[in-house]
Amino acid sequence: MSYIITTPQIHSQIPIPDLLRNWPWPRRINPITLSVKWNRLLAGCRVGCDLMNLFLLIDEYSDITDPSGVRQQADIIMDALHHPHTARPAGEWVGGEAARQFWENAIKTATPAFQQQFKDAFKLYTDGVVQEAEDRARNYIRDIESYLDLRRNTSGVQATGGGGHNLVTAVMHERGCTLEEAIAWISRLNDDLIEVFLEEYERVSYYAGERYFGKEGLEVKRTGVVRILPRRQPSITA
Repeated sequence: MSYIITTPQIHSQIPIPDLLRNWPWPRRINPITLSVKWNRLLAGCRVGCDLMNLFLLIDEYSDITDPSGVRQQADIIMDALHHPHTARPAGEWVGGEAARQFWENAIKTATPAFQQQFKDAFKLYTDGVVQEAEDRARNYIRDIESYLDLRRNTSGVQATGGGGHNLVTAVMHERGCTLEEAIAWISRLNDDLIEVFLEEYERVSYYAGERYFGKEGLEVKRTGVVRILPRRQPSITA
């Protein structure tokens, strides 16, 4: 299964592979959703939507800003996350207030451990956005490995004006291949990574079952039934 996207610059059509064709789990709505109180569910949805809006805001502004300006934007955002109850300075870039309002609402339901983890991860993200701006300013195209290293931090949203900051360009540049060949290579890479993940998943499941159910772990996984051993009588010594 593939999808078609039009690209008037060079090609009229590009086949995009179905990257989930080998994924064994279907998409389903979490059954717990129906049992959660609507006010809690909506609160969580609001936080998620606010975060996506923040990602989009950062992406739109950073794509058209020079590296020093993006560095300032990144610092403003992180300062807002560290001081969510403090009013932002008058005339400051709008992203600071957007980040402050998002985080002020999010921490109402977030644990202290999660809050610290989120801020640490968001620092990596904003630093990655700055690095992306620096690459763009000097028309630098990364190799595949270094692109993936950076993209792991900047994957809040897909870049809209990032130029060379995408895997297709990195593959074409490093391997000297056409657009279609690059997409096919990425599709094979995706399949290989899914295969490795599923193998590791099975290995973890096996050891987890063996840990709790001994040699019957695989059988318990297959049948979903645990055999109850007879109760042991305590030994009494004089």
